[in-house]
Amino acid sequence: MQLRTELQHAWATAVETMDLFSGSRLKYDDADDALVKFFAIASSLMADHENTAPIPGVDGSKYDMRCELESLNSQTRALARLNEYSQLVKSHSKDPNTKAVILKLDMETQNLETTPYSSMRSAEKNLAELEADASDSIDVVLVQVQKIHQLRRAYPNYFADTEQFSKFIASQLDFVNSGRR
Repeated sequence: MQLRTELQHAWATAVETMDLFSGSRLKYDDADDALVKFFAIASSLMADHENTAPIPGVDGSKYDMRCELESLNSQTRALARLNEYSQLVKSHSKDPNTKAVILKLDMETQNLETTPYSSMRSAEKNLAELEADASDSIDVVLVQVQKIHQLRRAYPNYFADTEQFSKFIASQLDFVNSGRR
């Protein structure tokens, strides 16, 4: 069994987080193509940073990968969403009355709304109503707080990991934004 490096562990935590909160199914390669590509490029840049084997199917210069990462990040809001999800975990997972949280992501306005619920029944009822009214640009997901606790148990360094991943991605995007190669 191969041990993961810190960045690889941070990447895995970010994928788990994205899957849990957006229902993206990245782990099963069944997510939006842009999101899959974002994480593949992130992984390739991490591999380069750690002098490990490159990721199959991701090629190009480091600068080209960083440019594509920035474009995909603008399109998917992956970095902002991960930061918002982390804040959500901090705020809602500690309230003993919260049983579920509905996340409503408006892709056009890039706004994430969170609504906590003290009962699964009311959360599921509201979810059905929101899904019936949602347009193609609205993504609505119900997350059970118990699953948030499971995520934290599986990744005890959850906040450090997501922060480390976010900092690495931000550093890669800084190269593009500053014009450095």
